[in-house]
Amino acid sequence: MSWLLLLFAGLFEALWVIGVERSHQHSKDYCLLFAAASMAVSLVLFLMSTKTIPVHIAYIVWLGIGVTFIYLYSVFIEQKILSPQQIIFVGLVLIGIIGLKLSGQVGVGKY
Repeated sequence: MSWLLLLFAGLFEALWVIGVERSHQHSKDYCLLFAAASMAVSLVLFLMSTKTIPVHIAYIVWLGIGVTFIYLYSVFIEQKILSPQQIIFVGLVLIGIIGLKLSGQVGVGKY
């Protein structure tokens, strides 16, 4: 369940960045409100996920998921053309996230 919360936290992480970007492009206050709400949801979900996932693992996964969603948004929604190298390196980010999930939770507990 914590990994699912972390996945959604990463999604909302990307949404607040997209909201800030949109507010600059369109000068719309509702974009900033959307960004602020997304940021709050992202942080709450992140904090909930760290109850069972170590913070250092959760943080890097959270950022990686956010970056991946922003990348997918720019490719599929904004229709930006990206180089093969960029595709490879985003793929490596995904491999890292999957690897962290599959490697188990060594060191879970209080510090």
